Amino acid sequence: MKKQAIVLLGVTLLGLAGCSQSTQNDTTNDKKQTTTHSTSTAKSDSTKLNVGADDKVNVLPKTLNFKSFNVSQIKVEAETKQQVELEIGWLNQTTDDRLFSDVGEVAVYQNGTKLKLTEQDDDFLDHVGPNENEDFELSYRLRNTKDDLQIRITPKNDNETSRQVKVAFN
Repeated sequence: MKKQAIVLLGVTLLGLAGCSQSTQNDTTNDKKQTTTHSTSTAKSDSTKLNVGADDKVNVLPKTLNFKSFNVSQIKVEAETKQQVELEIGWLNQTTDDRLFSDVGEVAVYQNGTKLKLTEQDDDFLDHVGPNENEDFELSYRLRNTKDDLQIRITPKNDNETSRQVKVAFN
Protein backbone atom coordinates (compact mmCIF):
# COMPACT_ATOMS: atom_id res chain seq x y z
CA MET A 1 0.00 0.00 0.00
CA LYS A 2 2.84 2.35 0.89
CA LYS A 3 4.55 1.65 -2.48
CA GLN A 4 1.34 2.37 -4.37
CA ALA A 5 0.93 5.68 -2.55
CA ILE A 6 4.50 6.71 -3.43
CA VAL A 7 4.04 5.72 -7.10
CA LEU A 8 0.71 7.56 -7.24
CA LEU A 9 2.30 10.66 -5.69
CA GLY A 10 5.17 10.54 -8.23
CA VAL A 11 2.78 10.23 -11.19
CA THR A 12 0.68 13.10 -9.87
CA LEU A 13 3.73 15.36 -9.49
CA LEU A 14 4.90 14.54 -13.03
CA GLY A 15 1.44 15.34 -14.36
CA LEU A 16 1.40 18.68 -12.56
CA ALA A 17 4.87 19.53 -13.86
CA GLY A 18 3.68 18.79 -17.41
CA CYS A 19 0.63 21.03 -16.96
CA SER A 20 2.83 23.82 -15.65
CA GLN A 21 5.15 23.54 -18.67
CA SER A 22 2.21 23.68 -21.08
CA THR A 23 0.90 26.83 -19.40
CA GLN A 24 4.30 28.51 -19.65
CA ASN A 25 4.57 27.64 -23.36
CA ASP A 26 1.06 28.93 -24.03
CA THR A 27 1.90 32.18 -22.26
CA THR A 28 5.14 32.57 -24.23
CA ASN A 29 3.36 31.93 -27.53
CA ASP A 30 0.65 34.45 -26.64
CA LYS A 31 3.30 37.07 -25.88
CA LYS A 32 5.04 36.41 -29.20
CA GLN A 33 1.80 36.82 -31.08
CA THR A 34 0.92 40.09 -29.41
CA THR A 35 4.38 41.63 -29.85
CA THR A 36 4.89 40.51 -33.44
CA HIS A 37 2.96 43.42 -34.89
CA SER A 38 3.83 46.14 -32.41
CA THR A 39 6.38 48.92 -32.20
CA SER A 40 8.57 49.54 -29.20
CA THR A 41 9.96 52.95 -28.34
CA ALA A 42 13.43 53.52 -26.98
CA LYS A 43 13.62 55.97 -24.08
CA SER A 44 14.95 59.30 -25.30
CA ASP A 45 13.21 61.84 -23.08
CA SER A 46 16.36 63.94 -22.70
CA THR A 47 17.09 64.15 -26.45
CA LYS A 48 16.41 67.63 -27.77
CA LEU A 49 17.36 68.80 -31.24
CA ASN A 50 18.46 72.39 -31.91
CA VAL A 51 17.38 73.67 -35.31
CA GLY A 52 20.23 75.39 -37.12
CA ALA A 53 22.94 73.66 -35.09
CA ASP A 54 25.83 72.44 -37.20
CA ASP A 55 26.31 69.15 -35.40
CA LYS A 56 24.61 65.78 -35.35
CA VAL A 57 23.16 64.45 -32.10
CA ASN A 58 23.14 60.70 -31.41
CA VAL A 59 19.56 60.01 -30.30
CA LEU A 60 19.88 56.25 -29.88
CA PRO A 61 20.26 55.35 -26.19
CA LYS A 62 21.31 51.76 -26.96
CA THR A 63 21.89 49.47 -29.93
CA LEU A 64 18.74 48.14 -31.60
CA ASN A 65 19.27 44.41 -32.18
CA PHE A 66 17.37 42.49 -34.85
CA LYS A 67 17.97 39.00 -36.27
CA SER A 68 19.56 40.13 -39.56
CA PHE A 69 21.12 43.43 -38.48
CA ASN A 70 21.58 45.90 -35.68
CA VAL A 71 21.51 49.67 -35.59
CA SER A 72 24.30 51.10 -33.45
CA GLN A 73 23.66 54.81 -33.95
CA ILE A 74 21.10 57.27 -35.21
CA LYS A 75 22.52 60.77 -35.46
CA VAL A 76 20.12 63.59 -36.26
CA GLU A 77 20.76 67.11 -37.52
CA ALA A 78 18.27 69.85 -38.43
CA GLU A 79 20.28 72.51 -40.26
CA THR A 80 17.09 74.26 -41.37
CA LYS A 81 13.42 74.33 -40.35
CA GLN A 82 12.56 72.49 -43.56
CA GLN A 83 14.87 69.47 -43.45
CA VAL A 84 16.26 66.87 -41.05
CA GLU A 85 19.21 64.61 -41.81
CA LEU A 86 19.80 61.17 -40.26
CA GLU A 87 23.07 59.28 -40.15
CA ILE A 88 22.41 55.63 -39.37
CA GLY A 89 25.12 53.14 -38.44
CA TRP A 90 24.29 49.47 -38.92
CA LEU A 91 25.87 45.99 -38.78
CA ASN A 92 25.00 43.22 -41.24
CA GLN A 93 24.42 40.07 -39.15
CA THR A 94 23.59 37.78 -42.10
CA THR A 95 25.97 35.37 -43.83
CA ASP A 96 25.72 37.21 -47.19
CA ASP A 97 26.44 40.67 -48.59
CA ARG A 98 23.34 42.83 -48.08
CA LEU A 99 22.01 46.29 -48.70
CA PHE A 100 20.30 47.87 -45.70
CA SER A 101 17.08 47.84 -47.73
CA ASP A 102 17.36 44.02 -47.94
CA VAL A 103 17.02 43.65 -44.17
CA GLY A 104 15.23 46.76 -42.91
CA GLU A 105 13.68 50.11 -43.62
CA VAL A 106 13.73 53.56 -42.04
CA ALA A 107 10.71 55.84 -41.81
CA VAL A 108 10.37 59.19 -40.07
CA TYR A 109 7.01 60.43 -38.79
CA GLN A 110 5.87 63.76 -37.44
CA ASN A 111 2.47 64.05 -35.77
CA GLY A 112 1.46 60.69 -37.29
CA THR A 113 2.39 61.67 -40.86
CA LYS A 114 5.23 59.92 -42.69
CA LEU A 115 7.82 62.45 -43.84
CA LYS A 116 9.00 62.55 -47.45
CA LEU A 117 12.51 61.22 -48.14
CA THR A 118 14.33 63.96 -50.08
CA GLU A 119 17.86 62.55 -50.34
CA GLN A 120 19.97 59.48 -49.63
CA ASP A 121 23.73 59.20 -49.93
CA ASP A 122 25.64 56.62 -51.98
CA ASP A 123 26.43 54.52 -48.88
CA PHE A 124 22.75 53.54 -48.66
CA LEU A 125 23.27 51.48 -51.83
CA ASP A 126 26.50 49.80 -50.64
CA HIS A 127 26.57 46.03 -50.32
CA VAL A 128 27.81 45.29 -46.82
CA GLY A 129 29.58 42.02 -46.06
CA PRO A 130 28.70 39.65 -43.22
CA ASN A 131 29.52 41.13 -39.79
CA GLU A 132 30.60 44.43 -41.36
CA ASN A 133 29.53 47.92 -40.32
CA GLU A 134 28.37 50.73 -42.57
CA ASP A 135 26.62 54.05 -42.14
CA PHE A 136 24.42 56.00 -44.50
CA GLU A 137 22.61 59.32 -44.53
CA LEU A 138 18.97 60.06 -45.31
CA SER A 139 17.29 63.47 -45.48
CA TYR A 140 13.59 64.17 -44.90
CA ARG A 141 11.38 67.23 -45.39
CA LEU A 142 10.04 68.51 -42.05
CA ARG A 143 6.42 69.59 -41.60
CA ASN A 144 7.36 71.92 -38.73
CA THR A 145 9.74 72.20 -35.79
CA LYS A 146 7.08 71.98 -33.08
CA ASP A 147 6.01 68.34 -33.29
CA ASP A 148 8.34 65.54 -32.18
CA LEU A 149 9.93 63.19 -34.69
CA GLN A 150 9.47 59.43 -34.52
CA ILE A 151 12.27 57.56 -36.28
CA ARG A 152 11.10 54.01 -36.94
CA ILE A 153 13.33 51.08 -37.91
CA THR A 154 11.36 48.14 -39.30
CA PRO A 155 12.98 44.77 -40.05
CA LYS A 156 11.97 42.97 -43.25
CA ASN A 157 11.47 39.83 -41.13
CA ASP A 158 7.72 39.85 -40.38
CA ASN A 159 8.20 38.13 -37.03
CA GLU A 160 10.14 41.02 -35.50
CA THR A 161 8.97 44.18 -33.80
CA SER A 162 9.65 47.63 -35.25
CA ARG A 163 11.54 49.98 -32.96
CA GLN A 164 11.33 53.74 -32.81
CA VAL A 165 13.12 56.64 -31.21
CA LYS A 166 11.40 59.94 -30.39
CA VAL A 167 13.21 63.23 -30.85
CA ALA A 168 11.93 66.63 -29.70
CA PHE A 169 12.90 70.07 -30.96
CA ASN A 170 14.19 72.80 -28.63
